[in-house]
Amino acid sequence: MTGFTKIKVLLPLLAAWLLICGLALGQNFRAQITGVVTDASGAVIPGAQVVATNIDTGVAETVETNAEGIFRLLNLLPGNYRVEVEATGFRRFVQEKVTLRIGEIVDLPVKLEVGQVTEEVTVTGEAPLLESQTATFAQVVDQRAISELPLNTRTPIALVATTPGVVTGGRFAGGTGDGGRNFFASDFKIGGGRGQAQEVLIDGAPDTTGDRNFVAYIPPVDSTREFTVQTNSYSAEFGRTTGGTLNIVTKSGTNEFHGVAYDYLRNSVLDANDFFANRSGKEKGKFRRNQFGANAGGPIFKNKTFFFVAYEGTRRAIPATTISTLPTQLQRQGDFSQTLASNGKLIRIYDYSTLHEGPDGKLIRDPFPGNVIPASRFDPVAAKAMSYYPDPNLPGKPITGTHNFVTTSNGTNDSDKFDIRIDHNFSPSNRIFGRYSYQDNRRLNPARWHNPANPGSRNINDKYTNVTVSDIQTFTPTLVGEMRFSFARAHANQLVPSIGFDLSTLGFPENYVRQAAPMFPEFRIGGMTTLGSEFYNNQPRNTYSGIFSLSKMAGSTP
Repeated sequence: MTGFTKIKVLLPLLAAWLLICGLALGQNFRAQITGVVTDASGAVIPGAQVVATNIDTGVAETVETNAEGIFRLLNLLPGNYRVEVEATGFRRFVQEKVTLRIGEIVDLPVKLEVGQVTEEVTVTGEAPLLESQTATFAQVVDQRAISELPLNTRTPIALVATTPGVVTGGRFAGGTGDGGRNFFASDFKIGGGRGQAQEVLIDGAPDTTGDRNFVAYIPPVDSTREFTVQTNSYSAEFGRTTGGTLNIVTKSGTNEFHGVAYDYLRNSVLDANDFFANRSGKEKGKFRRNQFGANAGGPIFKNKTFFFVAYEGTRRAIPATTISTLPTQLQRQGDFSQTLASNGKLIRIYDYSTLHEGPDGKLIRDPFPGNVIPASRFDPVAAKAMSYYPDPNLPGKPITGTHNFVTTSNGTNDSDKFDIRIDHNFSPSNRIFGRYSYQDNRRLNPARWHNPANPGSRNINDKYTNVTVSDIQTFTPTLVGEMRFSFARAHANQLVPSIGFDLSTLGFPENYVRQAAPMFPEFRIGGMTTLGSEFYNNQPRNTYSGIFSLSKMAGSTP
């Protein structure tokens, strides 16, 4: 095929890609191998054929060296490769194992010996690779570290904290702990950047929201192949960050069937009772964390199509001992004659309706006689709301009588997540993969008391999604393009258990009941534990991404 004919064939393909995707930067998680092929004297060898074969999948990538003997193998998935080099008049060169990690551009110089192609020079040890092509400072957390380092809740993103230059924020532990949510797992700083301002990618696709950089889906340990933390001097293709980039790669299937099933259980059988619960004569709360799951991967068609599926479920029961301050029997009757500050002085209650000018000209109010509010002055809504306070079960602190109610209760935090990934090779020049990941997290906070006015109580139902589809096309040995589409969602949904509460039962007027949310309202009372809860939202956050990248090898530098 002549050069002109090649151009006529390539132009429609490139035009179609550009029309579909637009010109955008590609956030690459794949690796590259580059090098120079020479003979024993150091002279370069043009036209040598270089083949990199993924040892696990049998998928091969082929290029030829250019006039300067340079080759570059682009868009290789992280993994183990066998590299073979052939040229007429020289022995065939085989490097049995080259391990590529996420985003690496490694240099593999090859020296061929004179002989027949049927003869072979094989290097059996792993190639000592040097990354000399970029100035990026990055730390790779590989599969062994992810699977073997201790992780309290088996959340791989927690290992970001082991990377030099990373400082975790106040909500980072909450984002990976029993009480945490995925949203705040980005609360860490890379290389002096601001907290919760990092780019988080899964298989090169954005996994953060555009408004507050919340994290969407976090794959389980057994679905994560490796990830890299890029601190600084990273390529311009990585944007949307003022600090650094966390790039996660998920596992794919291979030519061998692999699978695992697991169940990690922790409970409170051997735990001691909480100090405050024990002092108050309350029973020990029950803690339970059960994480279970399974995954499987293998070939659908050997050397061509592969699958990987994973599921992980978590069931948590989280005990909590809470101490509250509730109104005493006297205070419920409007009698504050025994309500003292910590210094023993009476806390006076003033009548707001007696505003007048004092001797010094300042406006003042008169205290209620005897520091008692008459029952005739009680607001009917407030009086009805007061009935939702339980009775104190502790004597409270000396003098003030505060902290007079203790309770032990259990919250729950359950989660189900799964991954489905398919890799398919249409031909040596065209490869695609698609992945669908989803997590449903359900959480109920521990209750201080069991009625609609329970303070701080909320039902959380967070849902996280990440979908990625990628198509790689090798147009020529020196021209490679990729289309990648992705969708990430972090959907926060918080409802108080009192949803559906009839506000008219508290005495609110009908015009207010029609406008207000049907839930027990929040009452903030000075010095007392709050009545009711303010949590109510339904906030889906979506990130759509269409990426097109085009790589052209040219020039005389590998």
